[in-house]
Amino acid sequence: AMVQQGRQFSDRTMDMVRKGGWTICEAARIEPANGEKVLPQYQDQFTKFGFWTWEVFDRIVYLDSDCLVVQDISGLITAPRASFAAVRDWTAGKFQGTFNMGVFSLRPNVSEFRYFMEQKATFVGYNVKMAEQGFLNGLQYHWEEFPFDYNGGIGMFFLARDEWLERADSIRIFHFTRKKPFIEFKDDLGSGVDPACADIKGSPTTLPMEYWKCLYEEWILE
Repeated sequence: AMVQQGRQFSDRTMDMVRKGGWTICEAARIEPANGEKVLPQYQDQFTKFGFWTWEVFDRIVYLDSDCLVVQDISGLITAPRASFAAVRDWTAGKFQGTFNMGVFSLRPNVSEFRYFMEQKATFVGYNVKMAEQGFLNGLQYHWEEFPFDYNGGIGMFFLARDEWLERADSIRIFHFTRKKPFIEFKDDLGSGVDPACADIKGSPTTLPMEYWKCLYEEWILE
């Protein structure tokens, strides 16, 4: 699990991360270009570019912390042919011509990192408020497209329910882009496992927010 240097988390949070089998890796923060124009929630997102320097790894798979894996995702490691693979962004009710940086697979290359940092100083032809996602898409960075299954943004659940349900059996990762269950249920977390969880877990894509809560409540009871 990547933790930004200088960020403070509670002992309980870190213990839960380790309990899940994760090893903590620290990464130095990278300042965003045109930071005053970047949305507040994306101020730290340029830090992701540091992954391109981690050449000790053959390939790195990144998932935002608001993602939940619900099926096997080993294809993110074994399937890519290109050095960078991501999922097409789904916003405003349709697929866009750009990729989403909430889930991606990359082959580290420090030369690419240096190129990003050079461009960061001068490049302005992109959607600045979207930070690293706008930056890479603006650079027209070469990417291999992975199916929506690997980055199932739940905006589709709320805005195009029929399309979401058509994909229900194949979605491998829920990405809580529109609503965050850990925020929506904040005042109710720790209340215990709902009896309805047995049914919800049998069909997680029908109630993705509630499915996250069921898993959380079971997790903290272990």
